[in-house]
Amino acid sequence: MKNLVLIAPYCLQPNHSWFSPGRTQKILQVEALLVSLGYSLIRINTSPAPYHAGNFSTIQLSRSFVPLLRLFHSIYRIFCFAVHFSRSQPISAIWVYNSKFQDFILVLILLLFFPHSKLFLQIEDLPYARTYNAGFRGFLDSLTLLLYSSIIHKVFAVSTVVSEELVRISPFKPASIVIFPPSLPADYISILQHRSRPFSKQYISILYAGDYTPEKGVDILLSAFTSLPPSEYVLKLAGPIPDNIRETYSRYPNIRLLYHLGTSQLYYEYSCTDILVCPHLIDSMSTRIFPFKLIEYAASGSLLFTTRMPGINVLDLPEFCFFESQSDLTAKLLSSRLIWNEYSDSIFIHSRELRQRFNYLSIQHSLHPSFL
Repeated sequence: MKNLVLIAPYCLQPNHSWFSPGRTQKILQVEALLVSLGYSLIRINTSPAPYHAGNFSTIQLSRSFVPLLRLFHSIYRIFCFAVHFSRSQPISAIWVYNSKFQDFILVLILLLFFPHSKLFLQIEDLPYARTYNAGFRGFLDSLTLLLYSSIIHKVFAVSTVVSEELVRISPFKPASIVIFPPSLPADYISILQHRSRPFSKQYISILYAGDYTPEKGVDILLSAFTSLPPSEYVLKLAGPIPDNIRETYSRYPNIRLLYHLGTSQLYYEYSCTDILVCPHLIDSMSTRIFPFKLIEYAASGSLLFTTRMPGINVLDLPEFCFFESQSDLTAKLLSSRLIWNEYSDSIFIHSRELRQRFNYLSIQHSLHPSFL
């Protein structure tokens, strides 16, 4: 059995500030892939949230929310781990989730003790892509990308667009990059096989599930929704709903605040909703991300309305799925039953094709040769 150290922010607590359902799902997929390749995993948890799930050893680096204090704790803990582990077993590989400056320091310490380890870098979000990795932090993470380029064995990028952007902003060569898209879990696919048929109720249900930072564009969805006939439409909001939305919209009888949902609950909501909306704003940094939920949305069999996120062409969505503005979204929602009546058969066929393309086993088999 080969030992692999996996450095990532683990957090399973929905109410924790470090929680991200998309990231959690992707890390679990990474673990399953690595186990299928014969690796024994040692988790290095870079988040302050305690994590004890699964059968693998987990090293909690720090419980502090103060960045500098967390960095000092992390350096000390990783050094102690490396000293102890180097006396007993080798480390075959190191896997790092995203190019964080503080994580690069941990990688350097590990490489001092295990210089022959292969280094794998997983890119989900490039520097400056989101609010939390912009500014000076984005500068440090960009510098980290440059440093990684000279020592990395293989890079796994979430999409072709992110891969192309990585090549543009760093010395990484296309030959060193492998596309590792999100995959659809088997339990989600099983739920969708028995889903209720959309637009079979008197009212039309709309769902948004995700974060509520400004770039997510939720304000556009809310403005569009409140202009619809209230007796005909219901909006469901899931995720870390901020206080201002809760205070403003909790009085609306046709807006249901679901807050944090467990994975199975979220999949169920996908399967019994008529329309899924992704109102993510497009800017110069949109090429540096690819929203995980877009694959889940498109594979659901529900009617999908989304902005034209870079890289979305991989989903081969029909033109009626896209909207350009709030007024455009309003018009799409008002005519959604007509759109469904005309295109429902093709939507179901397309969703089944996506479930086949993005199921876990298909993606796992396509990635195995990258480790040879």
